[in-house]
Amino acid sequence: MSRILIAEDEPRLSSFLEKGLRAAGHATTVCDDGVKCAAMARDEEFDLMILDIGMPGQDGFAVLRDMRGRGERMPVLVLTARDEIADTERIFERFARAGGARRRSEGAGLGLSIVRAIAEAHGGRVELDTRPGAGATFTLMIPLRPIAASPQSPAPQAGAPA
Repeated sequence: MSRILIAEDEPRLSSFLEKGLRAAGHATTVCDDGVKCAAMARDEEFDLMILDIGMPGQDGFAVLRDMRGRGERMPVLVLTARDEIADTERIFERFARAGGARRRSEGAGLGLSIVRAIAEAHGGRVELDTRPGAGATFTLMIPLRPIAASPQSPAPQAGAPA
């Protein structure tokens, strides 16, 4: 059985999540304030956090930055109803570490910034379509044809190992 922290301030949504997860055999704890949720994530053992970005006290971005800054590796599923341009661009940024934090790992919470970098390295892109009340759809666009080798990189010679 997994222990899941539901960090959500909307009672109907947190109740819906809690009922579904408990029916699937998971133990759940609901928290409705970002400051309290950050403390619970630090002080208690959870296998997963479902994190709302629009939390009172401390927003989900700050909660996640603090967690990763402390070196916490707990998986986090982010929920949001935000659809402003600044919010949609921000989710592709790398998360900054808190100043002076002790590191237990080199992980930085890179998430969608890695997805974007991989897509761009293959000549592709990531598209985001958000609709208020309907959610968001991420589409990874990668061309079928490989990118031609650059003139600076020599082509492999016949019979040479690749």
